[in-house]
Amino acid sequence: MTAQVSGSALLAPTYQVFTIRDPEYDDDTDPAAASTAALTTMIGSSGEEVIIRCAQDTARIRVTAEVHTTQPAAPTGPWTGLPHQELRFASGLLVAVETTGPAYLELELPAGPGHYTLAAHHRGRPEAVEAVAEYFRQFLDHDPDRQVTDIATLAGIEQYLIQIWPTG
Repeated sequence: MTAQVSGSALLAPTYQVFTIRDPEYDDDTDPAAASTAALTTMIGSSGEEVIIRCAQDTARIRVTAEVHTTQPAAPTGPWTGLPHQELRFASGLLVAVETTGPAYLELELPAGPGHYTLAAHHRGRPEAVEAVAEYFRQFLDHDPDRQVTDIATLAGIEQYLIQIWPTG
């Protein structure tokens, strides 16, 4: 099934998390349950915001979002799925946000405001952790003959696919 709308961006996962939400989300909702769930299952929802915990916070992560009319098939290949989450979009706009920065990915939801189901999938987490560890080993090595890897070359090793559709 082809997505109605899709987009992709590199985000810096400050504090090892990023969020998916409506830019007009109700920040009076208690994010504690979502944060706690993200610590144990990598993903949690307050109903207004989904928090996803990343494997590392040094290299930028690739986040791709797809908006579908109905529940899509799970992606093929080496993706690992996370538990589905429910989310309300008041304005009909989806944003992927770094915890300390602006939205780097914005998608208009063709069905407009309402309740949606979100499926998140990831890949490249162990590889990103190892690449970051190697970066720090090189950085701390102090061997002038050893080239320090540019941190920008590690961007996108850790990837997330967000699939979202209106809740029936």
